[in-house]
Amino acid sequence: MKLRAFAAAAALSLAMATAAQAASTTYRLMLQSRTDTAAPNEVYVASYADYASLQAGTLGAGSGYTQIGISSAFQIAGLTHDGSAYRMMLQSRTDTAAPNEVYIASYANFADLQAGNLGAGSGYTQIGISSAFRIAGLAYDGSAYRMMLQSRADTAAPNEIYIASYSSFADLQNATLGAGSGYTQIGISSAFNVRGFTWDGSAYRVMLQSLADTAAPNEVYIASYSSFADLQNATLGAGSGYTQIGISSAFIIAGLATEIILDPPPPPPPPGVPEPQSWALLILGFGAVGTRLRRRRLQAA
Repeated sequence: MKLRAFAAAAALSLAMATAAQAASTTYRLMLQSRTDTAAPNEVYVASYADYASLQAGTLGAGSGYTQIGISSAFQIAGLTHDGSAYRMMLQSRTDTAAPNEVYIASYANFADLQAGNLGAGSGYTQIGISSAFRIAGLAYDGSAYRMMLQSRADTAAPNEIYIASYSSFADLQNATLGAGSGYTQIGISSAFNVRGFTWDGSAYRVMLQSLADTAAPNEVYIASYSSFADLQNATLGAGSGYTQIGISSAFIIAGLATEIILDPPPPPPPPGVPEPQSWALLILGFGAVGTRLRRRRLQAA
């Protein structure tokens, strides 16, 4: 009975600790200089503590220039955080064939992204993009990587926005299309271009930047879609609208990523409380001890 009570108390303690965790969502808006230059003046990351801050253009911790330098032959086309690393997608400025057109730079954490320290998963992919399209963003929604393509020529839905879905990072590297790939009903005004795409746990956010340099709130618009079906059908949801973000004419939006962090991190088991595997070993151990005791009693009788 004491063992059961101890186990119940431990389970309750762990449940309360888990419930006390809060998920914080940080948005990273990546900007790239329009002119080729050297680090640290080429890539800037604007950080926003939550979606309201993103809408209000209120910069938060982590904002600043990075040590990333981009080859003049490439342009940043998307940024996402997939739970294990930041993935920055680059597209060749000139139309070419795979594997020389799309490169993915991986960074194990935000500090590595700021420092420009490449990690596992970096390299060219087998993705080839039609010369009629450009990569407009990359998002990871927990089930698949979604690469958004926008027609270079202004056109009408369903021929303007295409989503290529990849079930895993390996599929993304190998250009193996998965479920959810296809044209959408989204149509973009000729005055704007899609420049960022993310899933933040509650909605897909498509960021648009005005082609003409202007002032907030007329330069950056966010279109929100509460589900992938709504994204495909172009059904706008809560959170859609212009923002207070204003971009220097020297820079262009290059990607939008969302990092969801548990704060505080999951706690370790309370002292003296074994892991589930340890419980199994303890139970087996108690059984073995009981068997030996019974044998001793029988032998003594």
